[in-house]
Amino acid sequence: MGARPGVSRLADYLDAHGRTVREHAVPPQSFWDAAAAHAEGAGLLARLSREAEARNLGDVAERLAELATAAGDHDVHTMLAEMRERTGDRQGADRMARLAADGGDPRGCAALAWLRERAGDQEGAERMARLAAGAGDTDALRSIMEKREEAGDRQGAERLARLAAEARDPGALRRLARERERTGETESAERLYGLAAGAGDKRSYNALVKMLERSGDGHGAEETARLAADAGNPRCYTTLAWIRERAGDQEGAERLARLAAAAGDRHALRELADLWERTGDRHGAERLARLAADTGNTDALNSLTEKRERAGDRRGAERLARLAAEAGDPDAPRSCIGDGSDAAKARTSPCRVSPVVLYGAGPPAHWAGPSRPDGVIRPARAWGAVPHAAEDGRTRR
Repeated sequence: MGARPGVSRLADYLDAHGRTVREHAVPPQSFWDAAAAHAEGAGLLARLSREAEARNLGDVAERLAELATAAGDHDVHTMLAEMRERTGDRQGADRMARLAADGGDPRGCAALAWLRERAGDQEGAERMARLAAGAGDTDALRSIMEKREEAGDRQGAERLARLAAEARDPGALRRLARERERTGETESAERLYGLAAGAGDKRSYNALVKMLERSGDGHGAEETARLAADAGNPRCYTTLAWIRERAGDQEGAERLARLAAAAGDRHALRELADLWERTGDRHGAERLARLAADTGNTDALNSLTEKRERAGDRRGAERLARLAAEAGDPDAPRSCIGDGSDAAKARTSPCRVSPVVLYGAGPPAHWAGPSRPDGVIRPARAWGAVPHAAEDGRTRR
């Protein structure tokens, strides 16, 4: 490939010399016109725009920025906004930031908000933060909110948190509530958690439930959990159940776990049943598992089946597995259920589960393992043990 017709390439030494002696020179208008007409690529146009701005050629910089944006570079107006803000051209910075936001990039407004907040222009900072939030970026509102809270401007911080919530970021209210809860302002924290929850922040329900329960307002905590469940967050009932369980209120914990299950939390009864099984309340654990099975969820029964089988209680494990199967679970632990025949027992004994299930697909020749005194063949602990077992003639066909 040769040179394009009518195009010459500058020799390297001339290029180096020109860069040295003309580094700070301002090219004539004809250069910028030619660059705008012939420059290819959004990145090159954006770089030319930045160089024009650095040489105080604002109109040229804006024209090149528009071309760069049209070519796909949406950061150039943000860059110009920051450059003009730092040189004191706030009006020009505002215009560039608005152009960036209109083009789908709110970072220009957010950057100006931070710069003006640091410079002490609170009104200007808030205005730009609101523009950024309107374009989908609430980080500036959150940042300024935290600074106002640290400075003791509580009303200003709360106002900014509300603005963030209106921009679909209710987490700002939750963060402010958490800070006030940390400093012991429980009434204010409760109010802000409530506002955040009302704005759609599900995590605020959990925080509010915990705070009310710790303060002794059990009725308020349960009412909040009910509201959370109505809003699609039944885990608040589960959270409250665990708090009551730790406080020794087993009856209250069970009642709340049942409410959680009825509200759609399929893990609530299983988690509480597992806890009671670990703490030795086997009857209570089984009762909860049966309650869960009555709602069509056999996870708790299956979990208890596995725990009792590991503990050596094969009769208990078999009884629970049968209950799960009777409740319609096709995946109930079949290893604990037999039909009484020798063939069925050979297929379903707890120690005769196919290693294909345990270790993944593999040919029957890989079903190997050392024998036990009762004649049961155990699956190999890992595929690496298979060759040795096969050589010893202990492969089950």
